Amino acid sequence: MKYSLVPTVFSVSGMTIREYQTTDVESLRRAANVPDIAVMTASMPYPYRRRDAVTWIQLCRRRYRQRPVNERHYVITCGQEVIGAVSASRHGDEAEIGYWLTPAYWGQGRMTKVVRKFVPFVFSWWPVVRVIGRTLLNNPASGRVLEKSGFYRTANEIHAVRKGQKWLDLLVYAKYRR
Repeated sequence: MKYSLVPTVFSVSGMTIREYQTTDVESLRRAANVPDIAVMTASMPYPYRRRDAVTWIQLCRRRYRQRPVNERHYVITCGQEVIGAVSASRHGDEAEIGYWLTPAYWGQGRMTKVVRKFVPFVFSWWPVVRVIGRTLLNNPASGRVLEKSGFYRTANEIHAVRKGQKWLDLLVYAKYRR
């Protein structure tokens, strides 16, 4: 079976999912510099400073050139503004996706549409058995995104992530190759 390389751009419902560009720095900083995003994600810092955006974009752009391709990060834009991100990383026979969306776009079904379009690409890129998504226990909306995208809850990970001085629990969801 032949697996494809990562597309550089695709669209869904008025949003564009594409590789990060150096011109995304300020827009990314604005979109990510929100306390609610930091609370709902395992690794997003707050405040999200310009240097965080610069460092992240430089890292992603280096990874775009690496082979083999085991990790991909995309920015989600609406018009020219960054509104979120989606990523996938391969770990042996499974891949993991992650995503975030700025709060102004929450509750509109946008991330569900992105995940539904993104996951088939992930299966086409790598010979993985399943794609998983992990959500913080305090982020049930993210679990609903995965469930509406055909994922099933498969596990709880107790004290799986340390954020500041707290250990947080994760819920694990999986979608299997058919």
